[in-house]
Amino acid sequence: MILIDLNQVMISNLMAQSRGDLSELPSKDAVRHSILNTIRAFNVKFREEFGEVVLCADAADPWRRDIFPNYKHQRRKGRVESKIDWDGLFKIMSEIREEFSTKLPYKLMHVDKCEADDIIATLVAQRTEDKYLIISGDKDFIQLQHYGDVYQFSPLLKSFMGESSDPIVFLREQIIKGDRSDGVPNILSDDDIFLRDERQKPINKKRLAEWADTDNIPLGSETRKYFERNKKLIDLSMIPKEISESIINKYKDCKDNNRSLLLQYFIDNKLKALIENINDFWKHIYGEIKMAERNPNLISPKTMEAMASTSGSGRELFSEIFTKVNNAKVKADKIAVLRKHDTPAMRMILKGAFDPKIEWDLPPGIPPFIRNEAPAGTEHTYLDNEAKRLYNFIKGGNNELNKIRKETLFIQILEGLHQKDADVLIDVKNGTLNKTFKGLTSDMVKEAFGWNADFVKP
Repeated sequence: MILIDLNQVMISNLMAQSRGDLSELPSKDAVRHSILNTIRAFNVKFREEFGEVVLCADAADPWRRDIFPNYKHQRRKGRVESKIDWDGLFKIMSEIREEFSTKLPYKLMHVDKCEADDIIATLVAQRTEDKYLIISGDKDFIQLQHYGDVYQFSPLLKSFMGESSDPIVFLREQIIKGDRSDGVPNILSDDDIFLRDERQKPINKKRLAEWADTDNIPLGSETRKYFERNKKLIDLSMIPKEISESIINKYKDCKDNNRSLLLQYFIDNKLKALIENINDFWKHIYGEIKMAERNPNLISPKTMEAMASTSGSGRELFSEIFTKVNNAKVKADKIAVLRKHDTPAMRMILKGAFDPKIEWDLPPGIPPFIRNEAPAGTEHTYLDNEAKRLYNFIKGGNNELNKIRKETLFIQILEGLHQKDADVLIDVKNGTLNKTFKGLTSDMVKEAFGWNADFVKP
């Protein structure tokens, strides 16, 4: 599982787009593209080893502020005093996060009163995956590496981090030192030390090394109180039960968005470069997914027989016809099936599948489309009608259509067809029809229709 600290990725991309000068708001379109491209790069780099992506986002008013009101107080103070339009920046981040939650093919976790730290720590603690990768430069996550199968990659450093650290010792030291960036004082200092702009009581390296063994810490009444304060705020195993349960329930209810939404999202936002690399956003490329969903023969004989007996309204699907070819025992019977169903549309489909002169002007693999699960003969279109539109997707067929429009139109055709005929059309495009239907070969098709090597009648 790849757990991406989304807020950190967003802020780093905002800074990159503004070149560090946030006196003016950067373009939302540019920020969106930059964030998506960053997520794409992480997915390509790590998906084979770590699997699915989960985006983890901070919510406002974190629960830590309920037990420690000064939590991240300095950050809030700095924003008020800053000339940067933080409200505008957070608005851009919120809008993009909402877009991602409904358009990207990943779970996006955004839970009330939870930070990304809480979400990531809770999901890791569930131990449902073989390996976890945390994409974040936040050193607090080093403590999670005590599980042994947790890794952390820093986008800023472009390298793994924490591998040389003892996560147990690291956590103890963080509790003792506190975290100034989050407004958490060390265990020798009271809650309001930063509010008063005073210096903390120092903890030198010698004392820190000595106190790595907590038995050596002189835990008087005040020091013990501050130690417990910091442990609750920093130790990710101390997340309140009600918070961790809300995260777990959210994750169980969170569904991946349908992959077909991504292409339209890219089109709507004119993300041409990302459209050309859309396969980089999947857990695997589509061809791999599709092959994994089928058996070695792609359709079993039993399924073939069941498909062949389905005729719906009496108008046969191409998948039903090709299934009969598959089930025929001898070549002569296979040829007879094709000749019985010989139509101009049938010839167009088979030429598209086998004629080497025909080049499809579409990306390889399986497009992201919503399968039409309507029963055969009901609410779907037919390949014998759609075949006349296929010239649009052949190189040289319609040069007035740009690539984006071609891909969109092809997906629309797939979504209108019965799902099994959509699979046929994809096989035709990919040149894999003969792998799906046994015996439906180039030579057999040419013999059935009296075609020569150029797929025409001599």
